[in-house]
Amino acid sequence: RDAARAAIDRLARLLDGRPRLRDLARTAASLEGPVQAAFTASGLDDLREKLVLAARFRPEPGIFVAAGEPGQVAFLFPGEL
Repeated sequence: RDAARAAIDRLARLLDGRPRLRDLARTAASLEGPVQAAFTASGLDDLREKLVLAARFRPEPGIFVAAGEPGQVAFLFPGEL
């Protein structure tokens, strides 16, 4: 989640330049790694508020967060004998 938090901080800093939402969406889509949080926003001010909430990684209206890092399967038994 450190990488996700860094990406959220980066997007928040980009808001200071008052970019278009579609440009921010493209920037976010170009980032490497798994998606940890997703959110909807109606404008830049709403987006700024959502970024603050998303950094907490708790579900809020309009914010969707990953449940956590999935574990790895050690073995899989299909139930056949």
